[in-house]
Amino acid sequence: MDLLDDLQENGLHIDAGIENNFKEAANWAKFISISGMVISAILAVMSFTLGARVEAALNDGFLRSGAAGAGYLWIIVILLFSIALFVLCIYMFRFANRMQSAINTSDRYEFVESLRNLRNTYKALAILFSVYFLAYIGATITDLIG
Repeated sequence: MDLLDDLQENGLHIDAGIENNFKEAANWAKFISISGMVISAILAVMSFTLGARVEAALNDGFLRSGAAGAGYLWIIVILLFSIALFVLCIYMFRFANRMQSAINTSDRYEFVESLRNLRNTYKALAILFSVYFLAYIGATITDLIG
């Protein structure tokens, strides 16, 4: 039984054009997720280099502001960002793999699971945007007050 027949039994109609769109979306999602995982790994390594440079500039270098620990704060912030990016990429990678598997094997369960992973990607992205937006608003208010 192919994907079209399996999903039509449950009231969902997928024709060849839609199936091709899902294939293409899965291929792009896999490319983006692998690229994002590589970028998150580079960011994780870069966070330690950047943090050490900021710490050296603030304490031993030309700034001498006495802001001890600012470099470590940069390490934490960039690491959190790279972890968040990695989690998004994992959900997207799962979507891509499951969608490709669903299309190749005509499996309804894999199709539903792939869409569940896509939903989780968007949920995590919405949470991250909310957190970043609130941090931006907080920083703006702090800047206006101080």
